[in-house]
Amino acid sequence: MKSVITSIALVLLAMSAVWAGLAPGGSQIQAKTWFRYAYETCDGETEYSGFDVARGYFVWTHQFTDRIGSKFNIDVYSSDKDTDTKGAGLKIKAAYLEFKNLPFKDAQIQAGVIKNYFGTVYDWNYITIQKALEDKEKVGSSADAGIALAGYIPSGFGEYHIGLYNGEGYSKFGSNINKYPTLGGNVRFIPIPGLTLGGSAQFTNDEETTIDTLGVETTKSWSIMKAAGVGRFAMGPVDLWGEFLMQKVDETTSQGFMIMPTVMLGKNLQILARYDNWDKDTENDDDAHSRMIVGLNWFISKNKNGKPETQIQVNWERKIPEAEGANPVDEFIFQLRWEFKSNAF
Repeated sequence: MKSVITSIALVLLAMSAVWAGLAPGGSQIQAKTWFRYAYETCDGETEYSGFDVARGYFVWTHQFTDRIGSKFNIDVYSSDKDTDTKGAGLKIKAAYLEFKNLPFKDAQIQAGVIKNYFGTVYDWNYITIQKALEDKEKVGSSADAGIALAGYIPSGFGEYHIGLYNGEGYSKFGSNINKYPTLGGNVRFIPIPGLTLGGSAQFTNDEETTIDTLGVETTKSWSIMKAAGVGRFAMGPVDLWGEFLMQKVDETTSQGFMIMPTVMLGKNLQILARYDNWDKDTENDDDAHSRMIVGLNWFISKNKNGKPETQIQVNWERKIPEAEGANPVDEFIFQLRWEFKSNAF
């Protein structure tokens, strides 16, 4: 079945290339930088205090024709991992070819390292400094290698995505990915202006073969199913997000939810709150936790389209473990964000 799905995806990609137009294009470069100070405490003791460059993006986009475009995004960041050298890490955040304006109305195909169209992670704009719930709890990365068909529901009633991914995010390739690809679907509906409802689902199987000291070979296989329900209500200065998230790996079920309201005070100041709850194994006690965040975003300057170019973010976060006797962890983060775009040629 999976080989059939893969074949269909490749055929669609080849057909889209034939349908592409021939108009000349151009290139654009973009840079994003996040510089932050974080202070973390637990039980009255300082766990961490320091500055770092949490994110540095360099993005190159090019439009070959009116129907064929590409994007390449390098992610550079401060790191203390043994696999990263001299205090910095490097990843390919995006690297894809995109075919637009296919015979399917408002449809497009992306192939390469693309967004992971699941839950809130694919359109998460970091209103809080913290990641989206599925990204934070390692249910799904924000990007993955694969191919996806995307489009809009007629009359502006929403969007849809169908994708085939490695299933391991954009930091794992080669022998580190799942043996079988992940098939996923996502849909968002806008029944009335200001209200968005949607859901996502992803399915895959994986297996691992081990050899013991006697040379006996054992193969273990398991299934993985992920699901998310998303809701958003926006009216005037108020914007409310909600998400329910679930993952089932073989017989182990994890689940949780996020609620995040924001309010704009004037044109440049936004206040926010967020509450997460996550249970790693619903059959076990003492392995759940909750997370509370309050903060503000101050948009210092915006571009001509009204998108922030420079901003200050301030967040206070408390993580509260369910386990008896475990102490909450508090973190204060101050972050500067800035970005720009410029035509390359």
